[in-house]
Amino acid sequence: MIIGRRRWVALATVMMLANGALACTSDPGYKGRSSTEWIGDLESGNASQRIDAAFALGNVLKMQPKSRTVTRALIGALRDTADDVRVAAATGLRSAGSQATEAIPLLADLLADSAHAEVRVRAVSVLGDLGRNAPAEATELLRKGLRDPAPEVRASAAQAIRGLGQGARAALPDLTVSARDPIAAVKLASIDALASVGVGVGIVTQALVAALSDTASSVRRAAALGLIRVTTASPQVTSALITTAHDQSTAVRVAAVYALGMTADPAANATLRGALADRDSTVRQEAAHALAAFHQRGGRDPVEEP
Repeated sequence: MIIGRRRWVALATVMMLANGALACTSDPGYKGRSSTEWIGDLESGNASQRIDAAFALGNVLKMQPKSRTVTRALIGALRDTADDVRVAAATGLRSAGSQATEAIPLLADLLADSAHAEVRVRAVSVLGDLGRNAPAEATELLRKGLRDPAPEVRASAAQAIRGLGQGARAALPDLTVSARDPIAAVKLASIDALASVGVGVGIVTQALVAALSDTASSVRRAAALGLIRVTTASPQVTSALITTAHDQSTAVRVAAVYALGMTADPAANATLRGALADRDSTVRQEAAHALAAFHQRGGRDPVEEP
C-alpha cells in the first residue's frame, strides 16, 4: 500500500509538470482568436485589421514574451506601408526582450521616413526598450534622434539614452550639444542622461558646469544635482557650485547647497556657513545639513535629490 501510494504521488507530480510545460508553450491567443489568426490579419488584412492584429499580438507577447513566431511576425510588420501599423508593431515588441534586437535596424526607417513627430517619438521610446539588449546598436540611432527637428523627439531620444546607462557612452558628445538646446525640456532630458551615462567623463562635467549658467532655473537646478552624480569634488566644480549657491532662485540655491555638502570640499564651508543666514528657511536647513554631513551619512529629507 505504501509503495503504491508513493508511485501514485510520483505519477501525479510528473503529470502536473508536464501540464505546466504544455501551458508554457501553448498559444494564449487574444480575445478568443489564436496568434495564427492574428498573424494572418497582420500579413494580409486591410490597414485597420493590420493595426488591430499588431496590437493583439503585442498583448500575446505580454503573456508569452518568448514566442518566437509572434516576435517574427511583429518584426516583419515594421516593414508595413502604414505608419500606424509599424508603430503598433514596434510597441508590441517591447515585451520580446533580447530576441527582438534584430528589429532595431528596421526602426531606423521609422525614424527617417515618417512625417509625423509622434511616430518618431514612439520609435525612439521603443529603441530605448529594445536597446537594453543591444545598447551600441540602439545608441547609433538614438544619436540621430537627438538631432531631430521636433523637440519632443529630441527629448525622448535623450530619455531613451538615459535608460541605456553606461552602454550609451558613444552618445555623450551629442548629449553635451543637446544640453544647450533652445528648448528647456530637451536640455533637462539631456542633463539627466549625461548624469546617468557620463560618470567620470570630463566633457560631461564641463557641460554640466556650463549649464549652471543657463537662463532657465530648472536647468540650473538639474545641472547642480547632476554634477554630484558624475564627479567627486574638484576646484572647478566647487567654484561653480559656490557661485550657484547665490542664485536668485530658491530651488537652485537649495540644489547648490545640497551639492556642496555632498562634495565634502572644505573650500565650500564658508559659503555653507553664509547660507545659514539665507532668506529662505529651506536653504538654511540644507546648509545646516551640509555642514553636518547629514546627506553624506545617509540622511534623507524632502529637498534631497530625487
